[in-house]
Amino acid sequence: MSCLEYAQPIMLTTQCSAGCGHCPFSSEMMEKLHLDLNSVLKFIDKNKSQQLTLSGGEPFEYRFISDLLMNLQSRSIRFRVATGGHIDLNPWISLLKSQIGFLGLSMGTDILIQTESIPQKRKWHQNLRLLASEKIPFSFTLTLLSESQTSIFEDELSKTDYMPEFIYCRISPQVSVQAQKDFFAKISSYWNCPVLIEPLSPIRPDLKP
Repeated sequence: MSCLEYAQPIMLTTQCSAGCGHCPFSSEMMEKLHLDLNSVLKFIDKNKSQQLTLSGGEPFEYRFISDLLMNLQSRSIRFRVATGGHIDLNPWISLLKSQIGFLGLSMGTDILIQTESIPQKRKWHQNLRLLASEKIPFSFTLTLLSESQTSIFEDELSKTDYMPEFIYCRISPQVSVQAQKDFFAKISSYWNCPVLIEPLSPIRPDLKP
């Protein structure tokens, strides 16, 4: 099954400690919710999902993530995990690698531009080196909100030599077509991989599967 095939997303939690300024999950007004594990499993079984993307919030901060992963194993379901990359991934590597259906991680990049936290940025790069050393497949998810962010992305992403499977980019209408072309020309000079692009749509923190 291709890594580019559609994967049913499941928002497991609104909990996320990244603190990205543009994201509703970082708002103090956002209630920190965690889907009941049984509700998640019923949703999966009802929809007969064959490929999932576990997302949030931050899925590695989901209270029942270990139990969910073990249940996916018993159901022979393929899945990716969409992480912000600011959480230490070391404790999860063995469990993830033991899962037959584990396809890889989708590494968010908001932490690189939306926060001034040097430790979190450092952890993101450490996690990327860890994935490469453990031979765990990964992709990048970019959210491009303004043209001024392109140079920040270029600077941060140029610090890694590791090849993602693909890059998924959500782009705001505020970014001109020419700026997009210039940005992706530079991205392509770093990595020879597929780039999936779609217009940016609002995040809906709806935890009803």
